[in-house]
Amino acid sequence: SPPPQLKWYLGDTQVENAHRAINAAGNVVSTIELRMSRRDHGKALRCEAVHPALTTVVDVKSFLDVQYAPTVEISSTDPLTNLVEGSSVRLHCTADSNPVANIVWFREATGG
Repeated sequence: SPPPQLKWYLGDTQVENAHRAINAAGNVVSTIELRMSRRDHGKALRCEAVHPALTTVVDVKSFLDVQYAPTVEISSTDPLTNLVEGSSVRLHCTADSNPVANIVWFREATGG
C-alpha cells in the first residue's frame, strides 16, 4: 500500500514546499516552515491525509495564536485644531495587539 499524501493548509490556502520524510517507524512525516504575521492570528492550520484506502479525507487542525506588538492610533470625532480654552474634546485610543495591550493616558503638564 502506498504511503498517504499529506497536504497543509493555512486558512483556505494550501501551503506548498512541505518537506516529506519517512521516520524510523515507517510513518510519513511532513514538515513545513511558516513566517507568522499578525494576519495569521486565529487562522486554522490544517494537515490533511489522502490515501486510496480512505473513503474520506482525514485531517487535524489547530488555530494559531500569533503574538504581536501593538499598533496604536489616536482618533477623535472632534477637530483637534483651534481648540478654545475650557472646551472639551473626546479622544479615542485604539491598540491592535496580541495579547491585548493596556492603554494608559498621560497629560503633559504645562507651565502657568
